[in-house]
Amino acid sequence: MSAAARARVRRNTAPVRRPAMGNDIDVRPGLEVTSAALLRDGRPWLPVSGELHYTRVPRARWTERIRLMRAGGIDVVSTYVPWIHHQPEPGPPDFHGELDIAAFVDTVRAEGLELVLRIGPWAHGELRNGGFPDWVQALPVRHRTDDPAYLAVVREWFGALGAALDGRAHPENVLGIQLDNELYDQPDHLVTLKRLARDAGLSAPLWTATAWGSAQLPEGEVVPLWGGYGDGF
Repeated sequence: MSAAARARVRRNTAPVRRPAMGNDIDVRPGLEVTSAALLRDGRPWLPVSGELHYTRVPRARWTERIRLMRAGGIDVVSTYVPWIHHQPEPGPPDFHGELDIAAFVDTVRAEGLELVLRIGPWAHGELRNGGFPDWVQALPVRHRTDDPAYLAVVREWFGALGAALDGRAHPENVLGIQLDNELYDQPDHLVTLKRLARDAGLSAPLWTATAWGSAQLPEGEVVPLWGGYGDGF
C-alpha cells in the first residue's frame, strides 16, 4: 500500500495588488478584486460558473435549467452572446424569443444567480466563423484587430446589444464580461473592445480574457482566465 499523500501549504507573501477594475471603476458595493482573491463582503469568494447558452435552449426551459444549475452548486451562469444568431443577415439584429437576451438576464437574476456575458464579438463557442455572421466574415477587413473598418461594424453590433439589454449590463447586475475569446496576441485590441463595450452601456466589475496559450493580455484591464476540460481525465 502506498504511503499517504502529503502537501505543504505555503502562505503567499507577494504584495497584494488591487486593480482599478471592480474597485475604482465599475464598482459593485461589497465586491473587491485583488491579486490574491475575489472578496465578497470582505470574505474570499470562489465563484462556481457553468455555461448556459440562451440561444441554444428553448426559452420555456430557461428557468428549469437555471434551477438545475443552482441545485448542482453553481452560482454563476455564463453565456455566449452569439452575433451569428442575432444578425445572420445585414439589418437590424433580432432579440426576440430565444434570442431575448434581456429576458434571459432577468431570468438568471430572478433565480439569484450571478451572470457572465461572453460578448465576443468573436466568441468561438463551436459556432461557425467563431460566431461571426457570414456577412461579417466575408467583409474585406482585418478581423479581430483595430482595423477601423472592422471596429465600425463591431461598434454598431455592441450598440445594438447595449440597446437590447436596456441598462441591465451594469456592475450591480452583471458580474463579468468576457472580451473576445482565445485572442493571444492583440492586447491593445482587447482594450479597444472594452472601450467600445463601455461606450455601448455595457459594464461589469470583472472583465475577463482567455489566458492560456501564453496570451498577451493588457495588465489591469482584464482578469486572465485559464481553464480545462473535465472529460480530459
